[in-house]
Amino acid sequence: MPSDWHEKAMHNLRQMKRGQSIASTPCYVCNVVRGIENVEILEEDDNIAVFNTQSPQALVDISFAVKKHINFLAVLSSPLINAIGAKVAKYCEKLGLESYKILINNMDDGYVTNEHFVARLISVESEDGNGFRI
Repeated sequence: MPSDWHEKAMHNLRQMKRGQSIASTPCYVCNVVRGIENVEILEEDDNIAVFNTQSPQALVDISFAVKKHINFLAVLSSPLINAIGAKVAKYCEKLGLESYKILINNMDDGYVTNEHFVARLISVESEDGNGFRI
């Protein structure tokens, strides 16, 4: 039997295919983009907002959020994936990160309660505190 998150994902997919919005209330990422949340936006364009994660889990914890309400990887277009990858690479170079983790939040089972696809760039310090490692 499908789980609740699976049923919600399939319902949202059907709505998106019909061109309907899947947002019922303003969400965290929308509020970040609108400037309602107290979060530093590092960069944004028509499709992607880059901001410092509100509750960082590492020395570097940057969120790359698709502005449109696309909440699962299956419907994310290749140009958006490529754009996120290019932005991640840019920040890795800018910050001097040679190794890092990318966390993909995808629907409620990815601990996302909004309707956005979010990738997070996360660094991990080495044991000696000098630099980063995975």
